[in-house]
Amino acid sequence: MWRGPRLLIARRPDEGLLGGLWEFPGGKVEPDETAAEAACREVREELGVSVEILGPLAELRHAYSHFRITLHLFHARWLGGGPATGDTGSGSGSPRWVLPAELDRYAFPAANHEVIRQLRCGNRPAPGGPRQA
Repeated sequence: MWRGPRLLIARRPDEGLLGGLWEFPGGKVEPDETAAEAACREVREELGVSVEILGPLAELRHAYSHFRITLHLFHARWLGGGPATGDTGSGSGSPRWVLPAELDRYAFPAANHEVIRQLRCGNRPAPGGPRQA
């Protein structure tokens, strides 16, 4: 999710799968929704943030030792709520708004490394470009 030139990242709880690692906000798709609808819902539920989906970023498949996942990633624009008034990357809290060039300061799960590479290479929506709901 974009807020100006910055992206929103959040730290996973210390306990559980991939504990303590950073991630791009999101979650599981429910049976009655699209991946884009799930992204909006999960970000609202987890962080209290309203977003607008701008378009797809990537679809990645990743295998862990005992299960597989498909990540559906979207460019989204912050509309309001939650961490917009919070940390901009300089403090120690979660979530954080960071520049793509700063992502290497944070430990992400391996499944996110291709996304980070694309973001560092400038893969982001054009301002005022077409929007996808």
